[in-house]
Amino acid sequence: MPHFRFGPKFNFWPLYTTIQQYYPLGLAVPEYDDDFRRRYPGHEQLWNICTDRIENYPAFRQRWKPFQNHLKAVFKRTVYQSGGVAPSYAGHLVVQKPKPPALGHRKELHFAISLLGPYYTIYGLDTSWVELPETRYAMGHPEPNTQPVMRSAIHALTISPYEEYADLFVRLEAAIREWFPEHRLVPFAIGRQALAGLVVEGCSAQPACLHAAVFHTEIPWQSLGFQHHRGDEHYGYDQWLTEPAT
Repeated sequence: MPHFRFGPKFNFWPLYTTIQQYYPLGLAVPEYDDDFRRRYPGHEQLWNICTDRIENYPAFRQRWKPFQNHLKAVFKRTVYQSGGVAPSYAGHLVVQKPKPPALGHRKELHFAISLLGPYYTIYGLDTSWVELPETRYAMGHPEPNTQPVMRSAIHALTISPYEEYADLFVRLEAAIREWFPEHRLVPFAIGRQALAGLVVEGCSAQPACLHAAVFHTEIPWQSLGFQHHRGDEHYGYDQWLTEPAT
């Protein structure tokens, strides 16, 4: 996983300073434990933001229900809300689902709006579920027990308007920017970069990537090789151009 870096034509420092506000950076990972991390002053701010804007249902509904209705009006279809994806508000549109819906190939277009700063992300997600038998030996039972178990796999992330996701991707981005005009897309090439000493709860990779800190840890970015990415990983860089000197 590459470390945080970008060229002189662009300014991604706002992402760095946002993360630095809520997470300690530059610490040696072996010395980094949960209790120590939680004593960082920004951690309490992070916790309060997530509690107020996600877990406080009346405040959550007041803040996000109008945006949900906005997306439903644009797409004329159900926009599903994702749970447990702090520090962001996230959801997805179903592009293709298998029959029966529990098994087979599924295509979804996901988005997340950060609670920590004016940032958003969009990506297409191709997954599948299969049912496999597994035999286990339970304590106190001499005979094995075989039961069907569901297993899932991620096949591809589509990270820009590309192929079958192109039209919906563009429309979703336009809808987000209409509602949040000051927000900018975090390009995949930046979101997958790591910051030295960054530890994010729920993220198995250390140091963690920017996406995990700003949005969520639901996608195992570190386990996906380059062959899993579809589209332009630098899509959105034009929103981060350095302003010319006046």
